[in-house]
Amino acid sequence: MGRSTGCSVRLSGGCPNVAGSAPAQSRPLTGTTAGWSSGLPGVRRHWSLAWSAMEGEDVNKALLMAVLHIIETWVERDKAALARVNGMAAAPDSVTGEKGKRAYAVLKRYLPAYAHTNLVAGIANIAPRDRDAVGETARRWARPERRVEVARSLLAAAARAQRAAKEREEAARLAAEQEAARLAAEAERLAAAEARRVAEAEAEALRRAQRAAALERFRVEAEATFQRDFLAADAWFDSWKTDGQVTRSDFEDWKAAFVRQWVRNALGDDKFDIQQARAVATTSNDLRLVARAGSGKTRTIVTRALFLQLHCRVDPGAIVLVAFNRKAVEEISNRLRAALPPGVRLPHVVTFHALAYALLRPEEELVFDDEDSESLAQSKKVQAVVNDLLVERKDDVRRAMLGHFTDDWKRIQQRGLHTTREEFFASRAEVTRVTLGGEYVKSFGERLIANVLFEHGVDYKYERNFTRGGFNYRPDFTVLASRKPRVVIEYFGIVGDPQYQRNADRKREFWSTQTDVAFVEFNPSQIVSLGEDGFRRVVLAALDQAEIPYRRLSEDEIWERVRQRAIDTFSKALRGFVNRARQLNLSPEDIRQRMYALEDPNENVVAFLELAADVHEEYLVRSHREGFEDFSGVMWRAAAEVRNGRVTWTRAGGKERGDLRDLRFIHVDEFQDFSLMFMEFIRAIRSQAPSAVLGCVGDDWQAINGFAGADLRFFENFETDFPSSTTHQLVTNYRSGSRIVSAGNAVMDGFGEPARSFQSAPGRIQIARLTTFDPSPTERRVFEGDAGTPALLRLIKHALTETEGTVAVLFRRNTVPWFTNTGQGAFGRKLDGYLTHLRGHFTEEEGKRLEVSTSHKYKGREAGFVIVADADKKSYPLIHPTTELFEVFGDTVDSLTDAERRLFYVATTRAEASLCYLVTTEDPSPFLGVIMATGDPVRWETLPVAVTNTDAEVEVRIYDGYDVRQTLKDAFGFKYDESNKTWYAFRPADGFDFQVVRSVLSFIGPRLIEVRDEDQRVIHRAGARLDRGPHVPS
Repeated sequence: MGRSTGCSVRLSGGCPNVAGSAPAQSRPLTGTTAGWSSGLPGVRRHWSLAWSAMEGEDVNKALLMAVLHIIETWVERDKAALARVNGMAAAPDSVTGEKGKRAYAVLKRYLPAYAHTNLVAGIANIAPRDRDAVGETARRWARPERRVEVARSLLAAAARAQRAAKEREEAARLAAEQEAARLAAEAERLAAAEARRVAEAEAEALRRAQRAAALERFRVEAEATFQRDFLAADAWFDSWKTDGQVTRSDFEDWKAAFVRQWVRNALGDDKFDIQQARAVATTSNDLRLVARAGSGKTRTIVTRALFLQLHCRVDPGAIVLVAFNRKAVEEISNRLRAALPPGVRLPHVVTFHALAYALLRPEEELVFDDEDSESLAQSKKVQAVVNDLLVERKDDVRRAMLGHFTDDWKRIQQRGLHTTREEFFASRAEVTRVTLGGEYVKSFGERLIANVLFEHGVDYKYERNFTRGGFNYRPDFTVLASRKPRVVIEYFGIVGDPQYQRNADRKREFWSTQTDVAFVEFNPSQIVSLGEDGFRRVVLAALDQAEIPYRRLSEDEIWERVRQRAIDTFSKALRGFVNRARQLNLSPEDIRQRMYALEDPNENVVAFLELAADVHEEYLVRSHREGFEDFSGVMWRAAAEVRNGRVTWTRAGGKERGDLRDLRFIHVDEFQDFSLMFMEFIRAIRSQAPSAVLGCVGDDWQAINGFAGADLRFFENFETDFPSSTTHQLVTNYRSGSRIVSAGNAVMDGFGEPARSFQSAPGRIQIARLTTFDPSPTERRVFEGDAGTPALLRLIKHALTETEGTVAVLFRRNTVPWFTNTGQGAFGRKLDGYLTHLRGHFTEEEGKRLEVSTSHKYKGREAGFVIVADADKKSYPLIHPTTELFEVFGDTVDSLTDAERRLFYVATTRAEASLCYLVTTEDPSPFLGVIMATGDPVRWETLPVAVTNTDAEVEVRIYDGYDVRQTLKDAFGFKYDESNKTWYAFRPADGFDFQVVRSVLSFIGPRLIEVRDEDQRVIHRAGARLDRGPHVPS
């Protein structure tokens, strides 16, 4: 801070003294040695300044004296003022003021800025105030010691302030120096970093240029190698000295690009995608190709074989493509034949069984089942054994089969020490049950009720449809008397589900308004508390109350009624059992050992397994005695013979010959359907052709043939079974719209790599709920008690309009899953007959575009519009009641449920443009999941009736008919509709005369009468509503 002299106090240097003498050498105050008694030890302690103009001790004294002079001026002014007050003479204020100015001048000259400011502020703080009384200041400062003490304190404070200021200045200076140093270092660092970046960029640019040049050089060389000897390319790359310039990924990209270009040029296919090309380009390692639905699996297999033969110049005799059925062999052969030049030999394309047969050349008669040729030779051989068993051990068969229909409660009793009845019901929830009457039911309780009715000769229908007043649903049991519904039985088997309880309450409310049908309900707690026998008595008591006659059938009568169906079920199970045992190459003794190893087996299961082992044993005996062999036997024997050196085969009357040792490439189709038998056969072939490359293609999401012995673990463990193998994925779906592809992914969410849609069109997904379907009068009459068929006909008619392609209706089983009124039409419940009936409601051309099939049989096919006709919980998953009979083969509820999910995926992915799920019960399949929320709900009223009918009817409605209800009911057959509070009856449309009807019904007076056609359009109306308030019919 500047002074009046214009000099600033520094740690070194000088400043003129008060008298203007020459500068004296500065020295710090702390260096003084003067010892005056009234000196300033505090000042000496705190000041550390270099002074000029006088020695340090003199400066200190001068500063002290200046402060004391200032105080003295205050005292003198106060005394002068007091003197004037007392009338005495006093020194003028100018003299005192001059003294104070000189004192302040000394302070300003010799104090540094911060010290001066602090001292002046301190002096001002103790200076007299105008409000002080005259004489007060003189009294306050009367003692010299006080003046010295205060002056010294002020100077010490000023010294501290100056020191603090200097410390701040020094800190700021150091901080500035440090910041400057930091900035300099940062600038240097940035400059170095920039230099490095530039150098690295230049080096990277150089590396890229070098790599680009190297890549181009190597690519050109690789292209030449691909063109010259593609099969040697992998070994050539492994021997390359690329110095890291070319990666394996680069090389694989080049291979795939080369293949795509070859396919484009040689085959004229410009849509062959990069995933497919990568699969074709894999020629050195064993390959597992995971091919999702619609991804071009067959196209890729065929292209790979063509590439090997035409470009790689592999002899066609060194390539074999093996499939599971003749249809696949025919399709692959036709595609190869169409692509190869005329006269060029095809690679070997055979089924597993054909190849094994050609290798083995057995002398025995070959027996097998083949749907394509409608051959059931093997089943007939097993059935012959079963037929003899039915005669020789009919009592054993009868016990086993009747026990199969009724064994749940015995199992509960057997396991009573290990589980509660409620826990047992829960553990069996997924397994579908079959009744004595042949119905597939959802629960133990339903089966018990059905069996009680059957055993007592009661005429009933399971899930017969009811449509009344717009309310459409299928109660569990409808008991008939004179072919008319008399009692409806509901088994409410779920506790704690709010939605289920709301539906149950709605049903109770509905039946409370129906006067012609009695409603009875049961629940699991009754079975738990009463036991099986007690519950049977409760069911019979309900029949007594409803006046339904019944009689307990004898065991012989029951057996006669179920005999044929039981024998069919028993025979089918035994045929499947023998086939599974043959595929696993199990002996009858192996079967028995597995049976003994079962944990806590059911006595009826043991009885069946004992019979099955005996049938299997007799089947083997007869095969040797009669000189026949089945395909499984041929496969196992061929595998053994190949390992022992048999390598040549001849087929087609000598037109096709082969030698396993010549094989270089083995293609396997539908690898997800592999079993131990097929794996052993392939391993045997590889033992004779160890360098042959294996290419296996399949989709684990479409593994649905476990019932036939397929085992997905071979697909899943491929990389373990075949080390150094490669897996590629085909996930682009070319068949279906994006919404349909997403639906398939949703079904299989969490089970592997999802598919992607190639189509730009989204496709359509619809959800049709049968519970909301209200049949027209004609639909009700033609299909009495059957809402499923008219609803399905509407969907089919809509589908035939929406697509010009095929419409496929897919069912889980080979029978229609809902009640069909066979008395009204002769189509029965088998799908082939059902298809004929459905086609009868359309033109011939439309009927040709309609297909009905099971989801299993439709695998590998596609349709423009697919209707999954039973997307219900009891159909998907369908865990067949014979499941436990096959536990010895490793079947479990969990594994079968997974297979059911895959089957639902297969059904979903058959659709190209449109997909409709028909949910026929209140419980949709759990596999639908989020699809239920994202699909478009079907509005039945927008779909036209599709029933071909020459006997059309109209509906006559009468409103406010409570007073005349008895006449309407008894004389004219009217019924009450709770939903719209009307009385209704149906009359033939042909010749209907409204005026005649009005005349006949004249007793209704002015009440409103309407006539509606098949589409519920009002065609006649007369009268008006009566204001009589609500009336409920009696």
